[in-house]
Amino acid sequence: MLREDVISFFGYDRLYNDQFGIDVDKAIEFFELNTQFYPGSYKTWDSLAEAYMVKGKKELAIDCYRKSLLINPDNETARNRMAQLEVD
Repeated sequence: MLREDVISFFGYDRLYNDQFGIDVDKAIEFFELNTQFYPGSYKTWDSLAEAYMVKGKKELAIDCYRKSLLINPDNETARNRMAQLEVD
């Protein structure tokens, strides 16, 4: 099984690296895979939420940020982004 950080690297590469063409859907696939392999990691849910946010899937992003916060209540990034999404 691939390590969490390796899967995350590929997800963020697809999400933000336009050297090979940004592919948000492929990034979401990588991040979803990461949440399946590492469901207890707040980072995997935070990354998936970020990709959903970029895709414009607000409710899915909020759900993932909530999961991230359940695992790590100190995740200020998730708390701030979730609050921002709930206002928009």
